[in-house]
Amino acid sequence: MDLLLIILSIGSFLVDIITDVIVIFEYYKNGHFVWLILTTSLVCLPSLIVQIFSIRWYIIDGTATTFVIFMHTIQLGLFTEGFRVRKSKSSSDLEKFNHQQSDISMLRLFESFTESAPQLVLQLYIMISTDDWNPWTGISAIASVVSLSWGIAAYSKAMRNIRPEKKRLSWWGLIFQALWRIGMVSSRIVSMVLFAVVYGYWLILGIATSTSVKATRSTTTNLSYDWI
Repeated sequence: MDLLLIILSIGSFLVDIITDVIVIFEYYKNGHFVWLILTTSLVCLPSLIVQIFSIRWYIIDGTATTFVIFMHTIQLGLFTEGFRVRKSKSSSDLEKFNHQQSDISMLRLFESFTESAPQLVLQLYIMISTDDWNPWTGISAIASVVSLSWGIAAYSKAMRNIRPEKKRLSWWGLIFQALWRIGMVSSRIVSMVLFAVVYGYWLILGIATSTSVKATRSTTTNLSYDWI
């Protein structure tokens, strides 16, 4: 089950990236260069940041081989992380396997929040504000919300595996949690997009205020992981 979870996580990542590349090509073909630049930036920059974090972990572990560095250079570091976790599954050290699985889930989650979430907001904004209902733009938005929701659910399961006081999450539990996350993420993203369409840059003030309040609360209260 754990190996299949990793395969599905990387698979959702690939589908998300492939649909984004197709949308970028569509923007280029139709001459929408502003949307092309924004979409490309939201694909490349998060990927670069994730690769930097991943290779840094390899360097700290002392396992940064030439092949690993090459894979990270071509932005495929998640695949080497997945292979490392798969190899450790045959080991008797279950705790090490669970921690390595949590590492790749954390990278996948980080990629989801830095790439999938902004990409989802951008593509929905483009569709609504320009009234351009290109099928590939819609497919890219759907892939982003599924990728983001699955990343959150997979990370939640990985965190449960390294906490002995928590029960392991079953496949049904994982599926229902992913569906719950899809509904939660979709409603919030759609609300943000509609607000941006009507009020424009006032959205930035709303996000900044919300972030400041949450940051203040997190510094004055003890953080809890009971939601995992």
